[in-house]
Amino acid sequence: MIHVIQPNRVVLEMPSSRLERRERERRQQRLQKQKQQDRTETGIINNFTPQNSSSSSTTKTKSFGEALQTLPALATMGYEKGGISGLLFSVIIIGGSLVKQSIVKKDESEILPRRNEFTAAMEAAQEINDNCGTTDEGEVTTQIIAADLELEDLIKSFVRSMSILRWIELGLNIMIESVGIKDPDPVRRMRGETLLDWEDRRRNIATARSSKAHGEGYAGGVLGSVLVDERDARFVDACLKATTSGENLNGNRTSSEVSIVCIVGLVHLDGVVQGLERQGGGVKLEQSN
Repeated sequence: MIHVIQPNRVVLEMPSSRLERRERERRQQRLQKQKQQDRTETGIINNFTPQNSSSSSTTKTKSFGEALQTLPALATMGYEKGGISGLLFSVIIIGGSLVKQSIVKKDESEILPRRNEFTAAMEAAQEINDNCGTTDEGEVTTQIIAADLELEDLIKSFVRSMSILRWIELGLNIMIESVGIKDPDPVRRMRGETLLDWEDRRRNIATARSSKAHGEGYAGGVLGSVLVDERDARFVDACLKATTSGENLNGNRTSSEVSIVCIVGLVHLDGVVQGLERQGGGVKLEQSN
C-alpha cells in the first residue's frame, strides 16, 4: 500500500528510539554493502560460507533464553522509573509478553513466516525515499513518524494510574484465569488450537475488539486505558499534526495536500478511526484491516 500510494507521511506504532536504532542499522548495512561492492570491483574474492541453520530446539532455546536475559534489564528500568509498581509492570506484563512470544517464535518462523508490519512499513517508506530522492523544497518524499511512547514513559504512565488495590485486583484476575475459572484474553492461543487457526483468529478485528474489552475489565480499566486508550490518542494526534502542520522536514511551509498512512495494531484501529472522525475536520479516512 505504501509503495502504491507513496504517502507524504507514514505514522507508525513505534517509539522514536526504535526508529532511530533501525535507521542506524540500515546505514551500517548500506556501508557494509558498499564495502563488499568495492571489494568485488577490485577483484578481491570474499569466500563466504553461510552457517548451518540451527535445529528447531536450539532456535527455541535461544529465543527463550534471550527473553529471560531481558528480564533483569526490564526490572531495573521499571524500578528506576516507577518503584515497585514499575518493576511489577515491567516484569509481569512486558516481560511476560516477551517470554510468551519466545515460546511460539520457533513455530511461527518454521510454519508461518511473516514480517513485522512496522518494520516492513518503515523499509517501504525508506525505499521510496531512496528511489525518489528529495523534493524541490529539500523534503524527503515520505516522512516516517514514530508516534508511540518510549518504554520508560509507558512505565511512568502505568504507575501513575495504579494503586495497591488495583494491583491486588490485577493479581486476582490473573490467578482466576490461570486456573480456568475465567476466560483468558481472547487474543491468546487456545489449548489445542493450530498455529494457522490462531493466526487467522487473532488477526481479526472482532478478536481485537474482544481483547480490548477484556483488558478494560482488568484493574478497574487501568490496563485498557494506559495500554490502549492513551496510545490511541497519541496516534490520532500524530496523524492530525502531520496533516495540518503544513510544514516539511526543513520547517518550510507547504500548501500541498498531505496523504498519510497510519499503521497500528488492530486493537488500536477503532480508537484511532473514532478519534480522527471526532477531531479530523476535513480529513478523509480510508481504513483497512
